[in-house]
Amino acid sequence: AFGKLWLGADDGLFIFDRASSSFTLWLSADYPTGLGRVTDILRDTKDTLWVAADGLGLFKALPRTQAEDPVGFEHFAHDAKDATSLSRNGLQCLLEDTSGQLWVSAYQGGLNKIILRPGGIHDRERPSIFQYRNNAADPGSLSGDTISAIGEDRFGNLWVGTDGFGVN
Repeated sequence: AFGKLWLGADDGLFIFDRASSSFTLWLSADYPTGLGRVTDILRDTKDTLWVAADGLGLFKALPRTQAEDPVGFEHFAHDAKDATSLSRNGLQCLLEDTSGQLWVSAYQGGLNKIILRPGGIHDRERPSIFQYRNNAADPGSLSGDTISAIGEDRFGNLWVGTDGFGVN
């Protein structure tokens, strides 16, 4: 994305510039020490860059007007008072399914489905977020809330690997 290679590490989000063969830690005024541990990075089918941070939530790269402009991120986080926010901020995996929905797993927070707005230059600005958690009273719910893997098969079925509770 943006002509650079983006790498997530335990100590932040790094950008590799091929021209100078150097790594730079991504920093901003809002995040002067970076994003902390980055657990996953996804470039979706609309070329939007998504970053999952362990403890800080989800970040979406904002469009730039000029190639030399710094990359900014919109932040999505858990809010205990808002059931339409992320289930937790400790994120683990990202997946965009074939229908264009973004799936985000949260440590001990189950799975979040993010429905992105289709089309237009400002698509995906304010997505709808739905939480899926383990519910002992519902055998159709997730078998566990710590999701370690998300995948989709060629038939469009979503596969969710839990930590110690099997595959859903």
